[in-house]
Amino acid sequence: MRTFQYTLASENNPVTLPSPEELLLSLSEPLLETGDIKKALQKIINLGEGKKLRGLEDLLAETRNIKASFLKSYNPKSALEALQKELQRQKGWGGLPEPDRKGGARLLDVSEEREKAQKKPPTPLEQLLSALQDITHTVPFTGLTPVSPEAVHDFIERMNLILQVERDLQRAVWGYDLTAMKTQHISDLLGEEAGATWECLKNIKSELERSGLLEEWGNTYRLTQKGFHIISSKILKEIFDLLKRDLFGEHATTFYGEGSIDITTSRPYVFGLPLHINLSKTLMNAAIRQGKTPRLSLKPEDFEVYDPEYATFSATVLILDMSQSMKDRNNFLNAKKVALAFNDLIRRRFPPDYLGIIGFSTLARKLLPTELPYLRWDAEQSYTNIQDALRLSRRLLKREGSHNKQIILITDGEPTAHYEGDKLYFRFPPHPGTIKYTLEEVKQCTREGIVINTFMIVKSNPLTNFVEEMTKINPGQSYYADFDTLGENIILNYLVRKRKKIS
Repeated sequence: MRTFQYTLASENNPVTLPSPEELLLSLSEPLLETGDIKKALQKIINLGEGKKLRGLEDLLAETRNIKASFLKSYNPKSALEALQKELQRQKGWGGLPEPDRKGGARLLDVSEEREKAQKKPPTPLEQLLSALQDITHTVPFTGLTPVSPEAVHDFIERMNLILQVERDLQRAVWGYDLTAMKTQHISDLLGEEAGATWECLKNIKSELERSGLLEEWGNTYRLTQKGFHIISSKILKEIFDLLKRDLFGEHATTFYGEGSIDITTSRPYVFGLPLHINLSKTLMNAAIRQGKTPRLSLKPEDFEVYDPEYATFSATVLILDMSQSMKDRNNFLNAKKVALAFNDLIRRRFPPDYLGIIGFSTLARKLLPTELPYLRWDAEQSYTNIQDALRLSRRLLKREGSHNKQIILITDGEPTAHYEGDKLYFRFPPHPGTIKYTLEEVKQCTREGIVINTFMIVKSNPLTNFVEEMTKINPGQSYYADFDTLGENIILNYLVRKRKKIS
C-alpha cells in the first residue's frame, strides 16, 4: 500500500523559541509604526520573530507548497473509476428487474428503489467514493502517479489534512480565533517543530501578559511600565551603539549606562581617575609605541580614560511635529523613537532633570511618555502651529527652577497656523502673519533664557529660511538630520550641552 506523508528533517531537534522579552522587542517596531497593539501582535504572529520563530505566513506558504506538490504528483482518476465499478457490482441488480416469488419477472419502480436507497445509511464504500468525489471536484490533480483502490483511504485523509490546515492557517492570518486550530494537525502535516511554533504563536499574547509586559486595557491591550521601559531602553541602546560606532569606530566601549563620563573626549590615565577605559584609543597608543608587531602588549602609559564630569540640572521640552506630512518617509516613526530614547536617557542617567513632551499640528498639547508608542500623526488637523507649541513649552519650563532651559523642536515644515489672541488662523502656503507671530514667540522664549535647538528632517527652502530667522533671534542651533541620524544628533547634542568637565 502506498503511504502519503511529509516530515521535516529537523523534526527531532529541540525547538528554541524566543523569550517574552525578545517577543516584546520584535513587537516594538510594528507597534510604533501603527500605534495599535492588536495590529502589532497580529503582524508578529503573521511574520514571526527573526530566525527564532516562524510566522503564520511562512507556515501557510509551506502548506501550499505541500499541496501543490501533492496535486502535481498524484491522479486519483483510476481509483475513482474502480470504486464506482465496485459499488455497482455490490448492488447486484445493475438496473435489471428482480424475479418475483413465483419465478416470473416484475416491473422495477425506479422511484421506489431510489427512495429505499436514500433511507439506507451509506455503506463504507459509498462514503469512501463520496469523499473522493468531493476532493476531485474541489482541487485539480495533474499528476501521473495513479492511486490504487487500497490506498484511497490514506490518500483522502492526507488531502483533507492539507486542505484543513490551509483553511485554518489562512483564517488565522486574517486574524480569526487562533485557538480554533488543532496543534496536532500542524504537527501531522508540517512536523513537530512547526507544531511547537504554532503553540508559541497562539500563546504570544498570554505569554506577554504572564511575564508582566502586556496588560488588558479596555477592549485592547497596552504595555506595562516594565514593557514600556524595555522598548525605550532598546531604542536608546541602538542610538548609543551608532554613536559609539561613529565616534570611536567599531571597537566596544565602556561608557554605555555609566552616566558619569564624557563620551566625546578622553585623557591619559593618571592614578585616581575612574577607570572608564577608552579601549580603541588605548590600543592605538600601544600600536604607535610598538610599531609593526604581530602582538600588542599594553603598558600603563598607553591607557586613556573618558573624562569624568558632573552634571547641572536642566529642563528640556521636546516638541514633536504631528502634522500630516510627518507620515512621509517614516519621519513620525523616527521622531517617536527619539522621544522614547530621550525620555529613557533622562530617566536612567539624569533623573533630577525635567523633560516635557509636546505634540503639535494645528494645535499643541502635552504628551505623557507612555502615550508615545500609541501616538499617530494627525490626519484631521494637518497644519503646523509652531507658535502654539513654543508657547506651551514656555509655560512648562516656567514651572521649573533650572536656569539651563532648552526646547528641542523636531519638524518637517514651516509654520502654517498661529493664534492672534484667542483666534486661530491657518493657511498654506504660510501667510506672512503666521511667520511674524511665530517669531514673536521665539523672541519671548529668548527673553526667558530658553535655548531653541531645531532639527529639520526635510530639506526645503521655506523651512530653512524660517529656521534661519529663528537663529538670528535665539542662540540655539539648527540642524538637518535625516531619519538615520536624528536620534544620534539629538542625544549627542544634549549630552555635550549637558556636561561640564572637571579639570
